[in-house]
Amino acid sequence: MAMRALRTVPPESGPANEPLLEPGDRLSRPEFERRYERMPHLKKAEHIERTVFMPSKDYLRSQVFPGLWLDPKALLNGDLKTVLAALREGLASPEHRAFAAET
Repeated sequence: MAMRALRTVPPESGPANEPLLEPGDRLSRPEFERRYERMPHLKKAEHIERTVFMPSKDYLRSQVFPGLWLDPKALLNGDLKTVLAALREGLASPEHRAFAAET
């Protein structure tokens, strides 16, 4: 059964080092709700059979250089911190690791 969490606790109530939701996470319902509460910017997340489902990020992904990911909105807004976060996420991806192992 798909369930969506309701925000009832302020996001700052959880520990700062607690991980946030990521697509594919396998979590208990209470853990899903705790993490969801810490992400007020998140518009939608679902918890189906202990698995987290979320909309994918709108990154530009290079076809030539696997792992070169850019966040176009952040790039156009000059938000270099978010651009760098997207790039780091891409460089940590399995696609980039496989590409780097080949070279």
